[in-house]
Amino acid sequence: MIQSRRKTAITLALVALHAYAIGYNAVVLHGPGVPFPFSYGWGIGGGQQVGHSNIFLTGGSHALLWSGSPESLIDLHPAGFDNSYALAAEGGRQVGHVELENPFRARAVMWFGSPENYANLHAEMFHSTFARGIGGDQQVGFGLTQPFGNRRAMLWRGSAESAIVLSTLSSEANDTDGFQQVGAVGMGGPFHAALWTGTPESFVDLNPPGSNASWAYSVAKGQQVGYAGVNNISHAALWFGTPQSYVDLHPYPTGGSTLFGTNGIQQVGQISVVGVGSHAGVWSGTAESFVNLHQFLPPQFHGQGERSEALGIDEFGNIVGWARELGPNGGHRAVMWVVPEPATLSAIAIGLLSLACKRRRKKSHG
Repeated sequence: MIQSRRKTAITLALVALHAYAIGYNAVVLHGPGVPFPFSYGWGIGGGQQVGHSNIFLTGGSHALLWSGSPESLIDLHPAGFDNSYALAAEGGRQVGHVELENPFRARAVMWFGSPENYANLHAEMFHSTFARGIGGDQQVGFGLTQPFGNRRAMLWRGSAESAIVLSTLSSEANDTDGFQQVGAVGMGGPFHAALWTGTPESFVDLNPPGSNASWAYSVAKGQQVGYAGVNNISHAALWFGTPQSYVDLHPYPTGGSTLFGTNGIQQVGQISVVGVGSHAGVWSGTAESFVNLHQFLPPQFHGQGERSEALGIDEFGNIVGWARELGPNGGHRAVMWVVPEPATLSAIAIGLLSLACKRRRKKSHG
């Protein structure tokens, strides 16, 4: 019985430590091998991180793949294209799109770890296509009917021929966990957060009662996250399959917030800090659980003009995004926030538990 209670106490301590992000280690993925001055981490899964590098505001972009360190960089940009972007990863696969500039065309693609090894997901019914999420055997994104025309949410299962159009309205699909797909649909006005389960007929409008607009960016284990407009201000939003299940995760009385990723337990995104800018954050299902991830970044990311965003989280709680490095040679840098090793957390938890037991014994003998 005593051993069982001890294990339970340690487990609870581990959960508490994880929730408050003690010891998050920030890894700057931007290294010497990145082809352009700016880089962004967009997605994380299966021990891999993906994103892109570009020349800020002037074009030129390469899809990038990391495996936890700047030295692990693989430039995924395939020959014959002007630009490329990787936005999500799972199981050794990476999805995004490649572009030709003159005239503009985009092709949704799925890579298998190298620039020359990729599958073309482009459906010929569209002028251009973009892949944004991957889960299980599914990939999601959207197609353009014209070069810069209306968007149509799309679902693939590994090939161009498998493409399904999820909505004939202006729409996009941003993520899938292999079962559900999320995005947004234009409902004759503002966009509403959208949920599908593989078919157009399965569409669920997630827009909360009273919200002027909403958007869903990520889905996992029955959770959907994004934002909902509250008095025309974006608030971090969590749903569980219906508009009535909406939970407002905005942590402060002022400013705005948006969620970009979830692993089904925690949620990541950004908050707007008045007078500072945006900071990356992680939540655990409530507004009160918010942890500001910017505090764990190295010194060169702190000061006037600081900014960061968390865009993806994996099943272990590791987070990817980007932050602005300050100074004359600064710029946007792909970063990862790594959860401490279980052994480290266990040692801290045991230490806390031991301290609590000693205090309890002193009180009982006092």
